[in-house]
Amino acid sequence: MKIKLAIAAHNTEKCFESGVYGTDDVPAAVKLSELVVGDILVFYKNREGFAGIWQVVQPYYRDESKIWDDGIYPNRVKIEPVIALKPENYVDVKTMVNDLEMIKHPLYYGLAFRRNLVDISEKDFTLIKSKLKK
Repeated sequence: MKIKLAIAAHNTEKCFESGVYGTDDVPAAVKLSELVVGDILVFYKNREGFAGIWQVVQPYYRDESKIWDDGIYPNRVKIEPVIALKPENYVDVKTMVNDLEMIKHPLYYGLAFRRNLVDISEKDFTLIKSKLKK
């Protein structure tokens, strides 16, 4: 099972509503195409925090139908919630900045959230999941 960081920015809630995660970014599309049913996406929304954990239920496909207001994002996977939070309950990364392996320097924690679909370690996943369950 792969565990990946998914960044959908202002489209996070639309991904959740539609049960679809998509990208038009070529490097991210390649990583998206490698996902299989059962892989995990940990959603992070910039300036708001961790938004939820979703599981891939249909692997990579291309679709040009409009879901998002600002683009097509034709490279897609279908997702279902494992833990789905409402925006007011998103978990601020600052509550775990010193404990996440993905953060190399606490002062520059934002650097860990600049690349999409990067691997998350099992240790980080366990910590994030425990914080989202609270």
